[in-house]
Amino acid sequence: MKLATIKNLKKYYGDRLILDIDKFEIEEKDKMGIVGENGVGKTTLLKILLGEIKADEGSITLTDSYSYISQLDDGYRMCENSKIKKIFNVPDEYEDYLSGGEKVKMRVVSALEENASLIIADEPTSNLDRESIKSLDNMFKKYNGALLIVSHDRKFLDDICNEIVEIEDGKLKVYKGNYSKYISLKEEVQKSLNDLNEVKACFAVFTDGTKNNVCVGGFGNDIISSLANMFMESPEILKLIETAIKLLAVRKNKKAIGMEEFEEAITRVIA
Repeated sequence: MKLATIKNLKKYYGDRLILDIDKFEIEEKDKMGIVGENGVGKTTLLKILLGEIKADEGSITLTDSYSYISQLDDGYRMCENSKIKKIFNVPDEYEDYLSGGEKVKMRVVSALEENASLIIADEPTSNLDRESIKSLDNMFKKYNGALLIVSHDRKFLDDICNEIVEIEDGKLKVYKGNYSKYISLKEEVQKSLNDLNEVKACFAVFTDGTKNNVCVGGFGNDIISSLANMFMESPEILKLIETAIKLLAVRKNKKAIGMEEFEEAITRVIA
């Protein structure tokens, strides 16, 4: 069951395109952590989803059954006398003199008590001490609904999330697994990109750096065979080469390739 969907979304600040999202969905069992450099639009994405900021283009749908833990002082006035409240040691009523951590706790307790299908949280561990973060960690692990969390707390994202959503250059990319898995997958992608650059350099040498087409009648082609020989002890790169050629071979009436096509095929393999 889809709890939220975003399609063809664009958001500008002045001339700068902050978010450019083709498609994004939240399912009922998703525990998503949103990551990215400061200023890439993490909080903006949440506020667009919540309807607090208007997108310039695109469509957004969000379930009515959601709770929001914001970074701002929303002034929750009272917490019910519940088990969650006791675990977090939350004051009975909101007061201006409460510490930042106590105010965050009240927002967390209020969200958890609503028992919504989706909790959207913007830096929920901010201002919390170690024990409170540990309690929140345990509560979120037991929570049956979906989670969409912006956080810089890597351990928290490691413990809670089953997907990581990266925002970079306005685009979203979803990685399956927790934060540690995300880092591992990012390293694999970077290695593949490095391999691609190495293959491109060798391909350019064999074609004298020109855009001239090269016949690809099969794997017996001189250039392809030479590249394969060069990377015989690098199976990852060799696999990239062979897979790229297979992609090109299935194109109807395609008898030759150039550098741009070769690069495109390998990029599709590692994307």
